[in-house]
Amino acid sequence: MAALNDVLEVTAKLSAGTNAAIQNVFHLVVKDFGGVPDENVPDDIGEYLEGIYDELDGGLWTGVSFVEYTIKNLTTDTDLGTYPWPTLTGGGSGDANLPYGVAGLVKAKTTNGKHQGRKFFGLFTEASNDGGKPNAAVKVLLAAAGAAAYSSFTSIGANDYQPGVLERDVLGVREVVSVVVGLEWAYQRRRKPGVGI
Repeated sequence: MAALNDVLEVTAKLSAGTNAAIQNVFHLVVKDFGGVPDENVPDDIGEYLEGIYDELDGGLWTGVSFVEYTIKNLTTDTDLGTYPWPTLTGGGSGDANLPYGVAGLVKAKTTNGKHQGRKFFGLFTEASNDGGKPNAAVKVLLAAAGAAAYSSFTSIGANDYQPGVLERDVLGVREVVSVVVGLEWAYQRRRKPGVGI
């Protein structure tokens, strides 16, 4: 059982062609007073992730595939498994892709300047590019994805979660007070699975 205030680490895994693995790590705190049974967590997390990536799907290159997501309860140090995406399968834009690693950047601001989050979303297409920067439509998509990623979340099953920025030193999650979209393309560097912001 994921108890009240347990910290969950979720790794969303996508691929771009045969050349790149794309991962984003999200952290959520269980806010359901009765806790959430482990068997309900995967469906809740799938719903949460699809709420984020559904905002971006139309701008992602068709070579992007939604592979799987993993869940770990950091509080109890328990792996909750690996699961396929519920409905998303691939990107929706058939235009030529931007170079691998080029991504839209969403910054998550907390009340503590030392604990800020960043999410790199990609792989977008040339149609998303406006003079070497994300076009206005992509910025809107990124803002919507950032809002979905960091707003409190109640699943269809009525389970409550609060996403935020992980504080490893106290094993807690700081609530995000604002989301800022980068005005320039960013570069998503390589990271170890399960490690990242």
